[in-house]
Amino acid sequence: MTVTINHETVNAVNARDLWKFLGSKRQFGNWIKDRLEGFIEGQDYVSNKNVKNLPAGGRPETEYIISLDTAKHIAMLERNEQGRKVRQYFIKIEKQYHRSPVSNIAIRQIAEAMMPVLEERARLKMELNFARHFLPVGQPGEPGKDGKPKNFYRRGFYTSRNGKPVTALVERYDQPGLFDEIELKKLN
Repeated sequence: MTVTINHETVNAVNARDLWKFLGSKRQFGNWIKDRLEGFIEGQDYVSNKNVKNLPAGGRPETEYIISLDTAKHIAMLERNEQGRKVRQYFIKIEKQYHRSPVSNIAIRQIAEAMMPVLEERARLKMELNFARHFLPVGQPGEPGKDGKPKNFYRRGFYTSRNGKPVTALVERYDQPGLFDEIELKKLN
């Protein structure tokens, strides 16, 4: 079952069902209070009084819904045959996890999935590099470090394909209509 604990939807189990599965000889109320010691209500489990279908003069039962992680912890602490089986199961699963190497196919699939992201990152890095070197900073007409006015450049940017370098076209401020072609890889 899934429940919402601490504003998060988690897999959970009824503590009474876990108690039955583990075959504890103790009374449920005492068993659950001992087992939940150290856990935080509202974070690891939730509880509510069950007042439905009470026999005449009966006391309401408290139902505990515990997260799957808390249930695993509790089950591994149980000191009986079922508790040992649970511990052995988790030990076996952990050993299988640590022994199973990640296959080359899986690594290749991960790399292929990452390639578009890495290519986009490289493209954005080149655009940023272009902006840092060629786009003017400051107010229009303000003189730059070289004394020439800023913001008189018409800027162009394009990317060549098939392994050709990325280049930028920058219009000359003193000769409008003439462009310098600048290979961006030289800027690094």
